[in-house]
Amino acid sequence: MPTIRLLLVDPNEIFIQDVQSALDSQQEIRLVAYSTSIQDILSLCAEKTPHIIMIGQLDSDSLDIIRALRRQHPESRIISITNQIDADHARQHLNAGVIGYLLQNDVLLSLSDSIVTAYQGKTIISTEITRALL
Repeated sequence: MPTIRLLLVDPNEIFIQDVQSALDSQQEIRLVAYSTSIQDILSLCAEKTPHIIMIGQLDSDSLDIIRALRRQHPESRIISITNQIDADHARQHLNAGVIGYLLQNDVLLSLSDSIVTAYQGKTIISTEITRALL
């Protein structure tokens, strides 16, 4: 398997640092870029061509950005990260084209597994979110 290129956009710099630290020992995943602002995401994608894009809970524009990413970079897989269990929010993101919808705490517990699963084209949703969707 080639090295998976990850782009992370999240307003929380501590979370970004935690992800960086968790990936330090991973050879199959490389964090190619990160930002605390969603405004950077389209240019970063064009420049870095990530396999996986992880987007934290930013603002109401995130659905529009996800749709734009799906149009401009259909080969990239998108994982939304959230801090709350909200079935409607999850449905909106899944309908917009994300392959994953994870609680922030779950991301750090199973970071590499989540990224590899998304890279393989398989949907990944936190257990608590799945329960809320049912």
